[in-house]
Amino acid sequence: MKVETLNQNCFYCGSNEHQVISSVADYCYETCENIFNYVQCKKCQNIYLDNMPTLKYLDTIYPNNYPTYDYEKHLGKLINTFRNKFQEKKIKKIDNFLKNKDKIIDVGSGGGDF
Repeated sequence: MKVETLNQNCFYCGSNEHQVISSVADYCYETCENIFNYVQCKKCQNIYLDNMPTLKYLDTIYPNNYPTYDYEKHLGKLINTFRNKFQEKKIKKIDNFLKNKDKIIDVGSGGGDF
């Protein structure tokens, strides 16, 4: 089954001029037959997913057994504890560069838990 997608302009500068840098399928969960295109904006060099699944299909793309919903269940308590400590160390390194009111946002392909 193919899921419905929307082609995107660059989220950073709004340009619709880009080049495909990688095309991938959902090899991990095999939730759909789509090939997704990561593209690089020709204007600002931002990299983003061009053909993003519509909201209607997010439950298809991210099924209930998606690991980021429950790392402890998928990794086990011991490995998850180490993973959390590793994530904390990464955050502390970044924190050294922030000033009092600086904010950061984690945007990318992943669980969004960073």
